[in-house]
Amino acid sequence: MDIVSLIILAGVAGGSVSIVFYTFENGISPSPTSGKVKLDLLDIVSAL
Repeated sequence: MDIVSLIILAGVAGGSVSIVFYTFENGISPSPTSGKVKLDLLDIVSAL
């Protein structure tokens, strides 16, 4: 393996480990939010 492949592999592995730790720490895995939900949340936060 060349150095570029090792760097890419390390980045992917680090990202995967980061997601696992985030999931254990918060009790929920990260998931995408739809645009409508984002806009609704921004409306609620701006009303505070």
